[in-house]
Formats: sequence, C-alpha cells, structure tokens
Amino acid sequence: MTAEVTCVDEGASLDDLRELLLERGLHCVPVVAPEGRPVGVVTQTDLLRTISQIEEGEGTEGGAAGEAGARLGVSPRSTGRMAAVRERTAGDIMTALVFALPVTASVEQAAALMAYEGVEQLVVTSLDGEVAGLVRALDVARSCARSAGYLVDREE
Repeated sequence: MTAEVTCVDEGASLDDLRELLLERGLHCVPVVAPEGRPVGVVTQTDLLRTISQIEEGEGTEGGAAGEAGARLGVSPRSTGRMAAVRERTAGDIMTALVFALPVTASVEQAAALMAYEGVEQLVVTSLDGEVAGLVRALDVARSCARSAGYLVDREE
C-alpha cells in the first residue's frame, strides 16, 4: 500500500486535478468529505475525458459566458469552454463509487475485490473510515511475488 496519498475535496478545480494527476504522474486521487471519509475517486481517465468533452465544446455554447465573449470579440464557443473549465470541480467528474478496504484487509482480499470489480486500485481506509492509503494492482502483484520467494527490487 502507498501510505502517502494526496486527497482533494469536492471543490478542487480541474486545474488542481490536472496538476496532481498529469504533472505529478498520479493514477488517481481520492475525493474526501471534510471529515476525511472518501466520497469518490478521480482518475486520469476521468480528467482526460472531461477535458476532451470541453475541448469538443459539449454543453459550452451560449449563455452568459457566450454573450460576454461576443462583447469582447471572443467567440462564444471558446468563451464557453473557458467557463466550463473554471466551473467544473472534482465533485462534478469523480466516480462516486469508492472501492475500499480497511487497513486490516489481506492482500488476497484486495486482489479478490480488484478482480471482481475490474479496478486497478483501491482506497484503503483506517478503522474510523478515513483514507489511509492506496493499493494498486502492481502492489498486489509485487506482494504475491515476494510471498512466493521471488526478488522484487523495483519499487516506484
């Protein structure tokens, strides 16, 4: 498990998410409620899909942003895209279903949940429900290899 986990609240901007996921090379970031309980997850795929939709102009034409842009000589379409980026948050694009296990769960339980749900990472929660870490499929594979006696010396 990776114990050093960067979490965001539901109000985190797309710019914040881009910095965390793309520039820092994170695969996902848990979205937490004020008390630290996970309420969702934003993945690189979620972010890239949203940015792509905005760039294609889905749901961004017209409205007050388009009218303001026309007055400034900016096309309504590009003004709408800028407004869409500024207005979207982690809460808007997150997957609200969190696949999580408590810190007391075994590696085998993590592997079973990942395989059953078809996910590549799980949130690990403390006994009081706060985010304690992340487990990736690669972490599970390394643990299995070590248990079988193989040397696995490369860690990220």
